[in-house]
Amino acid sequence: MKVNPLLNKTTSSIINTNEPLQPGRILKGSVLHLYPNQKARIQLGNREMVAQLKASLSIGTSYHFQVQSITNQSIHLKVLGKELKGDERDNASQLLQQLGIKSSRANASFVQRLLTENIPFNREELTAALHILSEKPDKANSYLLLREMLMKRLPINEAIFQSLYQLRNSSINEQVDLFMKATSQNSNQSPQLVASLREKLQSFLNVQANDSVKDSIFNLLKSSLINLGHGYDSQLLQGKSTESNQSLKAMLLLLQQQTMGSLNETTKQFIELINGLQLNSVRETPEFIYTQIQLPGLPFQMKQDIHIKFEGKKNEKGEINPSHCRIIFFLELSHLNETVIDMNIQNRHVSITLFNNTPQLDELITTIKPLLKTGLEQEDYHLSTITVQSYNSHQQGERSFHTIDSEINQGVDFRV
Repeated sequence: MKVNPLLNKTTSSIINTNEPLQPGRILKGSVLHLYPNQKARIQLGNREMVAQLKASLSIGTSYHFQVQSITNQSIHLKVLGKELKGDERDNASQLLQQLGIKSSRANASFVQRLLTENIPFNREELTAALHILSEKPDKANSYLLLREMLMKRLPINEAIFQSLYQLRNSSINEQVDLFMKATSQNSNQSPQLVASLREKLQSFLNVQANDSVKDSIFNLLKSSLINLGHGYDSQLLQGKSTESNQSLKAMLLLLQQQTMGSLNETTKQFIELINGLQLNSVRETPEFIYTQIQLPGLPFQMKQDIHIKFEGKKNEKGEINPSHCRIIFFLELSHLNETVIDMNIQNRHVSITLFNNTPQLDELITTIKPLLKTGLEQEDYHLSTITVQSYNSHQQGERSFHTIDSEINQGVDFRV
């Protein structure tokens, strides 16, 4: 998919690297200033804090620090190894030796990148990540996936890695097409279940011709959340087996148990994609919600999936506040090609930036602006501005999608 590099870039930019540190996490830190009473200001990753020193440190020096324990207003840090020198690869090797992990060139390179990008990790996560990386031929893309897993605090295991791999390298459109072909070529395997699945997929992808675009997207969104198994696992835990067993994911899991060969592999990849969609769907802090939704483009004659990203402050119900949020659409349109629509909503006033490389597109936007304004007013929104910029400018000047404040660590004493 052509917009995948941009999606991956945006995905990494929205992850909050100022989340609270947890015991066992390791980061590179520098001593910035020394104060009386054995206190110092330390730069720990992206965080800057005043620390009570028990170790003998010097201003301007850097170390690897590990979080030992956390209390109400104090975090205890442990210095791992000696003062860091100029060679980052040697520093990474030193840390691996300190943790009792094999210090190979590949391992040191992986750790060096994590430390440089201020991505915290513990020993168990690092060991699991290095094991997965050692078995993958594509080291560059594997690193990006493992990096994402660490940043999102996901468990580091093969199942989650494969789910995210399918999400990054496939699409709902592609998996539906592959599944339809595989079931046609293996019609003798579980024919009744296969027939039910094919019927469910066709119903899922069917958009009523008389529906408006708004209703079509809403119905597809609702159908996707149900059929792609969002909430499937929680429904099982709550004992809602009848409802959960009707989802596409549940039926695919059953088919995987009953088939073999190419159909089994195709079914497995479809399940992994759905798991990836679930893993990637929601991130929350006490104040903000960030949601990612991927919809099949087939119902709208699009060759690629539709990607929608929401971000906003929570309202009193803990939901995204529709009066103050941001929505980004990533589209691959048949005539306009790569298109990003960035909607910023403040107090129900909407500012829209459309990123596309089509010449004279701003003239077309001018003609449809009154219609767009009327449509928004019918939903009690007000169009403030709509501008067009080149798609290349969005790629080159990517703005951080995540605006969560970094107040989490303010006013906290760190003890070394």
